[in-house]
This record gives sequence, C-alpha cells and structure tokens, in this order.
Amino acid sequence: MKIFFKVSFNPQDNTQICAVGHGLFKMFRYNDSTLKPSQSLKQENFNFTCHSWISDDRLLAGTDQGKLFVIQNGEILHEIKIDSKSESRFKLSLFFLSNKKFSFFLSVDQ
Repeated sequence: MKIFFKVSFNPQDNTQICAVGHGLFKMFRYNDSTLKPSQSLKQENFNFTCHSWISDDRLLAGTDQGKLFVIQNGEILHEIKIDSKSESRFKLSLFFLSNKKFSFFLSVDQ
C-alpha cells in the first residue's frame, strides 16, 4: 500500500493537485467532478516528504535523504543536496513565502 505524505492544490490553478510520498510524486487534474492523473515522476528510490509550489508550473520537492528537487511538468530540472556527507535521514519541511518571487523557507531536522 502506498501512502501520500502531503497533498496540495496549485495556488494559481485549483484544478491541479500534487501528492507526494514514499516513491510517489503524482500530479492530478480535477475536471468535471473527476480526479484524473496528469503527470507522474518516476522516482521510486526517493521518499518524498514535502513539496511546495514555487510558480504556476514548478514545485520544490524534498526527500528524507536531504535532497531538494525543482520539478516542472513532471521532469526534474535541478537537484540540490542539503548535506552530502551524512547518511542520516532528514525531516524537511517547505513553506512558500511569496507568490511574487522565488522565495521559500526550508526547515531541516536530522
């Protein structure tokens, strides 16, 4: 059984939904009272614990391995490693701060 850790609506388009979990990164579209899958990121090796919309078509997604991904249209544009020296698991939390600029707050617990 797959479990989603976080689900959110796109603040610019409330018919677009993102859901993340262990080995899961899925996008859905809500249309005509139906929720339909629209995009999936095939990253089964990552335990996505959080995500945040940073523009109308881009998201930041964090893993328990201390990695952040910039994702657009189901593709990884950039990968950011928080701590490449540690093998520990991380608890990442992302908070969107502004819809005018690329600004967010990242909380890391190890």
